[in-house]
Amino acid sequence: MATLTQVKETTRFLETGSRSQMLVAEAAQVMPEGITRETIRRQPYAPTMASAHGSVLVDVDGDERTDLLFNHTALIHGHGYSPVA
Repeated sequence: MATLTQVKETTRFLETGSRSQMLVAEAAQVMPEGITRETIRRQPYAPTMASAHGSVLVDVDGDERTDLLFNHTALIHGHGYSPVA
């Protein structure tokens, strides 16, 4: 079990010039605020995910986070679960 000292910051996506910031700005050219689902709306913007496996999400800026929602139960087996994929 992770302790508070083991938790890493996952805020690189908020830095000026981050890859997430650039991709959101690009997406905003064709989609309102650069998002396709209201449930992922975040201020000033959500991180852009690059990959996922099991419960781990990795954003385009290299930060890893645990997916506690699993796409609001649509991915109950996690991301890329072999028998389902």
